[in-house]
Amino acid sequence: MDDVDQCAEVLAGRRLQLRQIADVIVCQREPGMIAEGAIPAGTGADASGTEGGAIFALSALGVGATADGSRLNHPSSGASDGTRLVVADRFNNRVLLYNSIPTGPTDPDVILGQPNHTSTLPGDGPAEMNWPGAVEMTPDGKILVADTENGRIMIWNTPPMSDGEPADVIVDLERLGVQDPWPWGLWTDGTTLIATNTRGGQVLIWETFPFTGTERPQITSSDSVGTPRNITSNGSSFLIGDENGRFPSCWGMGGENAQSVGRQSHIWVDRLPIGEPDGCVPNWYQGEAFGDGLIALAAGGESVHVWEQFPVDDATAAARIESQPGPGQGSPGGGGVLHAYLGGDGGDVVVAGDTVFFIEYNGNRVTAWAGAEMDADSVVGRNPDFAVNVQDVDDLTLLRDGFIQNPVLASNGEMLAASSDYDRQLHVWTTMPTENGALADVIYVFGQAPWDNAMSGSTLITGGRDVVNVWNDFEPGALPDATMFGQVGSISISEVKGVAYDGEFFAVSDRNADRVFVFDGIPDDGQDPVLEIDYRGPGRLDMQDAQLLITP
Repeated sequence: MDDVDQCAEVLAGRRLQLRQIADVIVCQREPGMIAEGAIPAGTGADASGTEGGAIFALSALGVGATADGSRLNHPSSGASDGTRLVVADRFNNRVLLYNSIPTGPTDPDVILGQPNHTSTLPGDGPAEMNWPGAVEMTPDGKILVADTENGRIMIWNTPPMSDGEPADVIVDLERLGVQDPWPWGLWTDGTTLIATNTRGGQVLIWETFPFTGTERPQITSSDSVGTPRNITSNGSSFLIGDENGRFPSCWGMGGENAQSVGRQSHIWVDRLPIGEPDGCVPNWYQGEAFGDGLIALAAGGESVHVWEQFPVDDATAAARIESQPGPGQGSPGGGGVLHAYLGGDGGDVVVAGDTVFFIEYNGNRVTAWAGAEMDADSVVGRNPDFAVNVQDVDDLTLLRDGFIQNPVLASNGEMLAASSDYDRQLHVWTTMPTENGALADVIYVFGQAPWDNAMSGSTLITGGRDVVNVWNDFEPGALPDATMFGQVGSISISEVKGVAYDGEFFAVSDRNADRVFVFDGIPDDGQDPVLEIDYRGPGRLDMQDAQLLITP
């Protein structure tokens, strides 16, 4: 594709991953465009203009508001009782309930955690939520929600019939003796309930279902478990994903201490997840029993894995099938499987009858394979048949609607810029925006992830990995005047996490070097820094009037 076609893809909400680190593509919109569905400030569910509140919101459709029940913002989990489907819409602080298994794009029937289909404000009341991380359903239709930021588990004994109904039971973990409660994952078969407390490094177990919310859990932890996340089970063995696991050697990874990567999934074979796990597999997974085996999404990657037998030892752990291409591996018009699952710190698989749903966290969609049999061939190598919340299974509504992941802001008072390491983009508003959902006038797409930026006067700088881009007299749409690869002045760089410029001094942080380097002006080739600061794991930087701020 040429640049025009690539920009059409970007502006339509398709992910474009450039293959060369030096590549830069510039895409421009008509000035003043607003995301479809953006809510006029101060109207409807929009909370702008309230005392002490925001006036309007960018990277959003409104302040505490969205357009409808299908505009998701990072779905993190799903569940089904075979009749219904529920989805945790994490950043919208709500759970979506579909009273029948979707067979195509459809709006949810009921919203939990919000009074209607457009409000997204967090809360801690019995009908409110704050960053729900997981949902589960029992065979008899109970709905459970891990209300993560509120440190509790919410239970509806029967599926609600209208929006905003309060939970029947609230399990307040702090009141039950759980320190620093932050529940992330849930699993239940209707009799036993298991939850992870991520901040506490604990697994919480109720061997008898907590019908009143006052029953205390068994609290268990182990040296191998770091920050436990999602829970997957076939009813007898348990797999719990972990971002900071410490199991010495994962199955299939060699001998003692061969496994050093923190993203692990720990497995307890034919027993509850109490005490030390029996083993682990590399990466952090969340999925569901699939036939005699397991289908799971990798949070640490962008692929799908199928085990024909639930992994319980070296042999079964190694016998997995990886499916779906990574972003950029598929090509429009290139044939074959084009859809790429987009993971992140969430995601899930739901098997509901003969339909398999992927809860795509960073893809911001719920994709579905209809008529799936309980074997790998029914999903592996197939594009999804539909998506529940969008018309096109490859649409990325976050990109389409101007939602910026991990935004870092910079402004000179006349224009606004926001860079995103995850999206590998820089958004520029040529004049200061004033409305909900205002879309950037110019989008830069990079071959590397810009981790930080700086703007002073007409100078704009971005930096990430081993690349620093400099615009000496920035004009929106213009390419960088200088790009530094692997070296800034006389200093080699490999993991840039911060850049700062106050018009006189320039600073760059390199996490691999554990140092921050300060130069007199934008450095020429070979120029030495005037100051080197030892700092373990330096992050983003800011500078004003020769005063430097370093974040970890």
